[in-house]
Formats: sequence, structure tokens, C-alpha cells
Amino acid sequence: MSQDYNSRYQQIKDNDPTAAGTAADMHDQDRYTTHSLVRNICFVRADKTRFFLNYAYLVAVDEAAPDALLITFTSHTVLLKGFRLAALFDDLMTQVARIITCTAGRYNALADSGQPVVSELVITSHS
Repeated sequence: MSQDYNSRYQQIKDNDPTAAGTAADMHDQDRYTTHSLVRNICFVRADKTRFFLNYAYLVAVDEAAPDALLITFTSHTVLLKGFRLAALFDDLMTQVARIITCTAGRYNALADSGQPVVSELVITSHS
């Protein structure tokens, strides 16, 4: 038996099948950590409304300026403005970014150092 099976068996035996490290935890993450067949990217606006697009339709990501990313899909264009966006560019290039959240500028001081901060999010349709 594999160690993973034994660990999973122990979780079920302890009546806790959703212990840390299972797929149930992925819901709260903003990056894909494992391989999946369908990958979407969800954009959360400052007013907390959400919009998602599929990575299959991602055409290009342009670092238009040090503080801006222009993300082009076949049907939409997404403009992100903020700071420390280089890491987000890399995540988009490797298709691991899952949720990109726009925060109001007044909360920028609370952002984790080293983490990208999106302060403006504009989604436009090509039609």
C-alpha cells in the first residue's frame, strides 16, 4: 500500500475525510497546485462581482508598463493595473493563476510584501 492510501484511510477512519492537504482545500487557493484538464481564471472586481474566462482562449499577456498587464482573450481584453505584477505575469504564462482579485487602493498598505497587488481591473468585450 502507498503512504498516501494509508494517510487517506486514517483520515476516513478518524471521520475526517477533508483534513488538510486534500482537494477540498483547493477551493480557497488563488493558484492551481495540481494538474487539471479545465483551467479557468476568475477576475474579482473591487465590488466583489466575479467574471471568469478559460485559459484555452488566452491569446497573449502584454506587460504594457511596469504597473500594467494587458491580457487578451479571443472574446475579451482585461487590463490590470497595480504594482508587483511581474509575478502575476509569470503565473499567467504558466497558467497557474486561478483567482485575480482587485482591491481598493486604500488597502494597498495591508498587502503582503512581494505579492502582486491589482488596484484596477477593466474587462472589455470584443463584440
